[in-house]
Amino acid sequence: MFRGFDTYGFPGTTNMDWLAANTNLKWTGLYLSHAPGKPDLGWINAYSKIAKTWGIAPIYVGRQAPATGELDDRSTKAASIDAEETIQLAREAAIPLGKVIYLDIETGGLQPANAMAYITGWIDATRHGGYTAGVYCSYLTLNQLLAARPGIVAWVWRLTIDSHTILGPDFDTDEGAPAAPYTGARMQQYAQNCSVDLMAGQSLQIDASVSTVADPSIAPSN
Repeated sequence: MFRGFDTYGFPGTTNMDWLAANTNLKWTGLYLSHAPGKPDLGWINAYSKIAKTWGIAPIYVGRQAPATGELDDRSTKAASIDAEETIQLAREAAIPLGKVIYLDIETGGLQPANAMAYITGWIDATRHGGYTAGVYCSYLTLNQLLAARPGIVAWVWRLTIDSHTILGPDFDTDEGAPAAPYTGARMQQYAQNCSVDLMAGQSLQIDASVSTVADPSIAPSN
């Protein structure tokens, strides 16, 4: 099993080098966007600087379930627009064709029909653009997505330890971390809002995950 993390903003190459040298973290999430039309240039520009040291899980945060009273704009048409942006941002980051990009789905449980149209539309359009489509979703959503798109590469969130656990340098000793990802998934996020000590008294807030592969951007062989 390979330990990984994601964090909202790029921590900087110095901190990434320190984490690589002083922890057993092997891969990181890399945000192409935090919402459609809101790219993360810090992470995008970091890809070429860290890809030789770190496994990468590129993330595109797509359209989410709306707040009460707001318009739900998830649709096949929106999926095509957002997949086009995903591909453009991946190219700007110099992520090679064929790599896995994970669509971030924040709402758990069964997805309504329009959300499924959006998710599957994004998957199909991203594949058509030359990349391998993956999803980041609740473990409660996984079977629905696998039924719609068998074999989809999945990173699920299923929290197994306290959200504010202070993690040390040896992540293999995390109490409550899963021995393997949830069935059907390649990766599992098991803790959120964890504080990792860095050099010179600094700390970094991360979400912690496990993976069956050291580099989650590598497409499955079958």
